[in-house]
Amino acid sequence: MRNGGTGIWQGFDFEWAKTSHRVHWLASWIDDLEGDASGVRGSCASRFSVGRVPDAGVARTYVGGIRAKNLRFQEGSASVALGATNGVASEVDGARVEICADGAATVVLRGFRLSCTSHEAGIHPQGFGVQLRNIDPQIGGLSFTPRFYVHATNSPDIVTGWKGEYQFEFEAMYTVVSGPSEAVAFEIPCQEKACAEVAHVRRERPTSRARLWGRSRQFNHGIVGLRGFRWEQHHRSWWDRNGRFLRRFEAHTGDQVYDPESGALEFEPRMNFSNNGMVPYPVHAQHRMWTTLIQYADDRPRLQRQEVAHKISSGIGEGAEGFSRFELG
Repeated sequence: MRNGGTGIWQGFDFEWAKTSHRVHWLASWIDDLEGDASGVRGSCASRFSVGRVPDAGVARTYVGGIRAKNLRFQEGSASVALGATNGVASEVDGARVEICADGAATVVLRGFRLSCTSHEAGIHPQGFGVQLRNIDPQIGGLSFTPRFYVHATNSPDIVTGWKGEYQFEFEAMYTVVSGPSEAVAFEIPCQEKACAEVAHVRRERPTSRARLWGRSRQFNHGIVGLRGFRWEQHHRSWWDRNGRFLRRFEAHTGDQVYDPESGALEFEPRMNFSNNGMVPYPVHAQHRMWTTLIQYADDRPRLQRQEVAHKISSGIGEGAEGFSRFELG
């Protein structure tokens, strides 16, 4: 458990340069976090891999920060193996996690790792996501359940079809934030219902706005923490082949504006999926995002959100990992 400050993972944006690909490795997370009076520091990591065609791309991780004297932070992770038969979704709850923490406490995502273990070049996703559910603050700590979701099936491109079962390993990294009730407050607008939803059928990036309401006139700083994201492809093609190659996928929070007077924080939930390539089959995407408003008191300026971009080149296999340090101050 640490004091002083921490980085808050704000989401990710993966994009290939040349064409769309199967999903084999997707990962974005922050680690090695520390904070003091001068600011917050840590590392950002991304992992990104192609299917059967070499390509280069950019993996972006977004990170914000909390700097506060009376707050405490701790990190952890939870993972599962999941899979099913081609065309059948797999949704699994991990073991319930129990954390010791004093005062008010909540948990938000610190990142994720998703890897296909059944096919060396990956497969076509129809959807995937992770969510921290049933968050239950108690005296002396809190508990929660991580839920993991993957759905994979053939794409309409019959040349690239596959049969049998698919398997993935899915890991959720998290950060626990805690402190005395006069120094911090957490607003979870809905445990199960998504706080933001976006649907789109075009290749253009959809836009929307969301607002979270907290306590008015009590805390001078606020930041959004992610509790989960989920994408699903709903279109039914001629052959009932709803899997898609992936060209771009993003789920992150942008343009956050906090008003201490009303306690409201408005932000843009940026969620998008694209399979743009040689043959961009129809996309009927449904995105969901679960968020928490973290309000806290500190007499220093708010830390600014930062984008950390990694240029990645990959051939068949596990792809490449981008790693760099960040500092918010």
